[in-house]
Amino acid sequence: KTNHPPHPLKSISYNLKTFLLLVTTIMFIVLTSCDTVTENEIQKEQEKANLEKNIGPLALEYLVKYVYYWDLEKYTPVSNKKLGIWLPYNTNLFSTVRNYFGFSKVLVTSTTELQKAVTSGFSRGNITGLIPHEKQTWQQQIDSYGIIGEYYIDEPIEREEYTPEAINQIISYIRSTEGLINTAPF
Repeated sequence: KTNHPPHPLKSISYNLKTFLLLVTTIMFIVLTSCDTVTENEIQKEQEKANLEKNIGPLALEYLVKYVYYWDLEKYTPVSNKKLGIWLPYNTNLFSTVRNYFGFSKVLVTSTTELQKAVTSGFSRGNITGLIPHEKQTWQQQIDSYGIIGEYYIDEPIEREEYTPEAINQIISYIRSTEGLINTAPF
């Protein structure tokens, strides 16, 4: 019996099969291990890397940019529930937020916005008026709103614009003018 070397085609075929099996196994391992890395983990790693560099965009490499936004569905109002919103200043979205998204209450910052809200179908009892931070204009602003549902003043003491005594003066003025539809204890 003589030892002959294996036939060259069999050897090439065997090596090719072995190589393809190895490549397929490596691809499977890589693909399955990538599934466990979430987008947030990749982004967190990118943010850490950006902290050590100059300020730059927080996006993944290869010109990928993720944009996040709220996709609101149409909301059907419920009679015993109130849903309110404070819109950006000088907006024309009052009708949209009332009729499409079902908001039943709205905060306004001016008489122009108040008229837009009323025209869009908000009742005056469901409108909240913002009291300005400027102490010299609060009375004029309250008078211009007329009778509405509520008033709101944003962080009056933290901003050091109003003292507790000044806030009590505003409350007394609103009560004396009967400028509220909804009366509740302050």
